[in-house]
Parts: sequence; C-alpha cells; structure tokens
Amino acid sequence: MNRLVLILPVLLLILSGCQTTTISDAYTTFKGIPCYFHNARIGAINRNATLGSLANHCRPTHRGYKTKRGQTVTVERGTPVYAVADMTLINALNRSAGKRCKGSVHSQRLYDTSCKEPFDDLELEFKDELGNFVMFYHLMSDNPFVPGFGKGECTIPEMWRQDKWKRYPYNCGGIVKRKVNKGELIGWSGATGMGKGEHFAFAIKVMNHPDFPNEQGWIIPSNALTWENIPSENNEIYLLPLKKQSLSKKDRLNFITN
Repeated sequence: MNRLVLILPVLLLILSGCQTTTISDAYTTFKGIPCYFHNARIGAINRNATLGSLANHCRPTHRGYKTKRGQTVTVERGTPVYAVADMTLINALNRSAGKRCKGSVHSQRLYDTSCKEPFDDLELEFKDELGNFVMFYHLMSDNPFVPGFGKGECTIPEMWRQDKWKRYPYNCGGIVKRKVNKGELIGWSGATGMGKGEHFAFAIKVMNHPDFPNEQGWIIPSNALTWENIPSENNEIYLLPLKKQSLSKKDRLNFITN
C-alpha cells in the first residue's frame, strides 16, 4: 500500500530588502526548515520530554510549553504572511493579549503597559484542499478577512475587560471572504506571544484519513516537511513546503489529540 503523501500549506514569508543570511539566494532544498531564513528566526514548538532537543533544535528565545501547538517565526511586526496553497477560512478570532505583548512572560504580574496598541493577537484557522487544518496566530488585528477587527467598537479594550472584548467576526461586521488562493496575503505578523520579540506562529494538524489512521494530529512543521528556497525576480525570498512521504514518529505531536 502506498504511503500517504502530505502536501501541506504552511506559510510564505516575503521578506523584501532583508539582508542575506547564511542561506544562499540560489534555489535550495532543505530536509527541515532552516533555523534562520533571511532575518526570520524559527522557534520551538514545545518542550515535551519525549521530543526534547528535536523540537527545540533552533535554540529559540523561549523553550515553548508542553501543549504548544504552533511554531514561532520571529520577524518584525507588520511582516506580510502569505498562503502557499488554496485554502478556506473556517474561523477567526481576535483578543486582547497585552500580558504577552512583545514577548512578555505569561503573567499578570509582568504585564507590559508599554506595548504597542492594539494588542494584536488575531488567529486565523484554515482548511486546505486535503482537509488538513492550518492555523496562524499572533497576527495583527488589521486583516483582509475581517476588516472590522481593530476598528470602531471592535478595537481591543484595556486588558482584563473581557466583558467588552469584540473577538468574534459576527460582532465586527463578519468575515468578508473565506477563499484564499496560493500566494495571497492573509495578514501581518503581530507582536504578542510568549517568545521574546515580535513574531507570529503557525500550526498544522493532519486530519483523519481512513487508510492511514496514524497519520493525523498536530505535527512539527519544521521537521515534518521538506522546504525549498525560491528566489524571485523581485529579489524576494520564498520559503515553501514540498511533498514528503508520510511522517516519522518523531515528527508527530501524538500527546495532543484534540
């Protein structure tokens, strides 16, 4: 029986004008996502004992936490994030995240009152054409899918005023479009989260497949996919996922099941 072939949309960073790092501008493929890619720094996904250094091989500024599902990409606030495949938006929410602004420790005691406003922590949830679940979060409130977020009565209120949160699209004019095409802008990196510095995060969940019951659940994107570096005519650098045959046991996050 042929093994399941995964074609998963993850992220596309277009980093114009960034200084070249150790990664060559020439076309290159990588077995795993590089820890540094044109000023984008890849962080840990979790600190589960069974994964250990494998999940943290990029020496991130924060080790992650046990149930962390997303992988951090450290870039400047406002860096555009693009889709690499056709997807459908299935959910969106926005929230006040001042306690974690610009990488503050997740603690009310250390709430950083000097954070930029609004406290961007937009989350977008997509499904690709194969039914895989793809989530981006810690994005800026300003977003093409829910233009009402961050505006008028839907601005993010001061921290702890949960009674006034306007976090769902139906409170803020609704979702104006759901289909996204490969290469289309889906948002901009924000400035929240537990990792230090401005960043966003993404997560992938391989959905149920009747012939391959073990090939499902949250995965480690940087380890589970092969990546390619594609220089463009506009001097922009693309980092895209490639096909990969099945997943090895070490690439799965089996301890997270929901």
